[in-house]
Amino acid sequence: MSQRKGNAKKKGQKYQNTVAFNPQKWGTSEKTISIQNTPIGAVCTRCSEKLEWKKKYNKYKPLRVPASCECCKQKSVKHTYHKYCLACAAEKMVCAMCKTKGEVIDLPPSRVDELRLAQIREVELKNMKERDRRTLLRKMEREANGAGDDTTADDAAAAEVAIGEMAIGDVAHGAASGDADDTEDHGERTAQQPEHAAAAAAPAVDDLDWEAEVSGDEET
Repeated sequence: MSQRKGNAKKKGQKYQNTVAFNPQKWGTSEKTISIQNTPIGAVCTRCSEKLEWKKKYNKYKPLRVPASCECCKQKSVKHTYHKYCLACAAEKMVCAMCKTKGEVIDLPPSRVDELRLAQIREVELKNMKERDRRTLLRKMEREANGAGDDTTADDAAAAEVAIGEMAIGDVAHGAASGDADDTEDHGERTAQQPEHAAAAAAPAVDDLDWEAEVSGDEET
């Protein structure tokens, strides 16, 4: 029976902890690490606080086998303390733990889901056009750097087209200059050909004169 009288304030408990509970005081096991890394979602704010408290003070007991959903009666509940599976909770728009309607915290994607999304994104990038792929990669890089979306996709596409036209112009200019150089070289070689022909023909005339002199000496 309570001994309080009137509006006397209740004092604190007799034995209070001076140091907060530390679940890692005596080391950590794989089970403890797995529990601490377990994501919390598909529940309301109040249930989320309860689960965080259980994880903080080492009271969280993970499931060994999937539990039965109270809605679809299937063994599809894979999260501890949930009454509904994720599909039924999303369909009814209720908390999967206390089954009340209201604001629900989204469940973060798991490692398997992240890998699956990464594979799907890689396949989509391979099937995209080069210009669209570069535009998307630049957009993702801006979002990762926190720069925001300063330019639209049309501006990025226009810039890509301009860069391509500049590259084509440089190639065409290089080809034209190369043709001009080839034409000049061809003209020089054509101009030098008569000189080489005359130089080649000169020894033949001297040979004829020498033969004529030799034949005259023989006649005399």
